[in-house]
Amino acid sequence: MIRPLQARDCAQVAAIHVAARPGDVLPDLGVSFLTSLYAALLHRPDVAAFVYEERGQAEGFVLGCLNASRVMPAVLRRAWLPLGLKTCLRCVSHPRLIPLALETLAYPRRSRYAGPELMAIAVDPSRQGRGIGTHLVAALSEWFRAQGCARYCVAVKAKNEPATRFYRRRGFRVIDQLRMYHEPWEVYECIMTPQAALPASAFPSPAHH
Repeated sequence: MIRPLQARDCAQVAAIHVAARPGDVLPDLGVSFLTSLYAALLHRPDVAAFVYEERGQAEGFVLGCLNASRVMPAVLRRAWLPLGLKTCLRCVSHPRLIPLALETLAYPRRSRYAGPELMAIAVDPSRQGRGIGTHLVAALSEWFRAQGCARYCVAVKAKNEPATRFYRRRGFRVIDQLRMYHEPWEVYECIMTPQAALPASAFPSPAHH
């Protein structure tokens, strides 16, 4: 089942994010950092997060916002102490993360796209390929549509072929390119119709995939 993400889920979905995205900057900042970040984001009405759960166990999550250029600075002001402390502690043992973390904080201001955005999505590696990610995207799309949004975007590493294929198959199209972390990224856009956020055929049942 899919339900809204709650504060009690933050540590569990942070662990999923770290396991599903090794080598990505935010997961490399650690479970503790992500737990604090997600907890801070949940306080905002312009942020939505959903978790896919089976038998009481989280198997994936998605998080989106109406405008990252507004959300992230506000979250950093609200939770600067725990986020800053955990970032510093992590960077002491992983110095390479220092410039990457700073670049992450600057992303909302650097992107030419300002508007609704899928900020993070991850599925437990042992549960991938079952349609969970697709259902999570559908849930977030419906939330965006309920807020009156006609479209939203997501930034993806250009070399991340599974991710780019995932979004293309679900009707997303490339609208922009940028360089981040010394490599090319692509910005994908989902345009939603009044009838459905995404084609129904794009959402297979996770029980059969």
